[in-house]
Amino acid sequence: MAVPVRTTPQVEAGVARPLFTARIRNYSVSGDGQRFLINPPAPSGPTAVAPPLTVVVNWFNELKRRAPGN
Repeated sequence: MAVPVRTTPQVEAGVARPLFTARIRNYSVSGDGQRFLINPPAPSGPTAVAPPLTVVVNWFNELKRRAPGN
């Protein structure tokens, strides 16, 4: 849920509204409160296709190659 908040001339909360339209159970909020990491349910049914998964290996070596001396 999200609620608009006004702080002047006094603290006042507005009407609550849903923040997401999807049914989300697993999520995490970033440390600065600006982003969400959401783990949506996997697609299901006979024609469902799972999204691709990309695994990056040796990423640190690639970083050193692209940014030497850092």
